[in-house]
Amino acid sequence: LSRHESRDIALIRDDLGSMRPPAILGYALGADLAWDVMLARAVLFEQPLAPHIGDEIARGAVAVLPVSAKDLMPALQGAELGRKLKALEAAWLAADLRPTRDELLA
Repeated sequence: LSRHESRDIALIRDDLGSMRPPAILGYALGADLAWDVMLARAVLFEQPLAPHIGDEIARGAVAVLPVSAKDLMPALQGAELGRKLKALEAAWLAADLRPTRDELLA
């Protein structure tokens, strides 16, 4: 296997048990690997894929965090800025990629 293939297999393996929803997988891994994870889960758990899976993966694959560093500057800088961006991304992910920029910054 190539390094790239080995990395992809590791990502799929790591997410088999994570139970991250399809949209989050699409955002984190891209559509192709998200599909691989969802198909592997379906086989592993002997469950059919839900009909909306493709739409959710696609929604995540094109999602962009609605907050950027410039939204937080100049109030925050350096490591503090990085921590705040990570916290906002975590909140956005926990809410299934749905909060808007204004909702995250409120």
